[in-house]
Amino acid sequence: MEELQNLSTTTGEKGDDLIRVLRELTTIQRKIADLQVELQGRKDDKNVAHLTHVSEMEKKIETLARIMTILKDVIQNKSSMHIDAYMEHVPSIPMHDCL
Repeated sequence: MEELQNLSTTTGEKGDDLIRVLRELTTIQRKIADLQVELQGRKDDKNVAHLTHVSEMEKKIETLARIMTILKDVIQNKSSMHIDAYMEHVPSIPMHDCL
């Protein structure tokens, strides 16, 4: 009978130990999940940081400004070329006919 009580006590202690370990595992799993969420957030921040960082935005603005200047020059030159080409084909009118 004493052996049965010892076995019961040992089994009860093991059950308690198992429950305690399972609770600790659950707590650890929650902490791991929280860390994974935090890490994913930091990874996402890192992935978009170049889009929102002020100095990066300034560089992009400067680059766009240079591109716009070049495009304006190209458009103006092209317009001038078209006007020059048009003027070459228009018959010249003597100035005294214009007055």
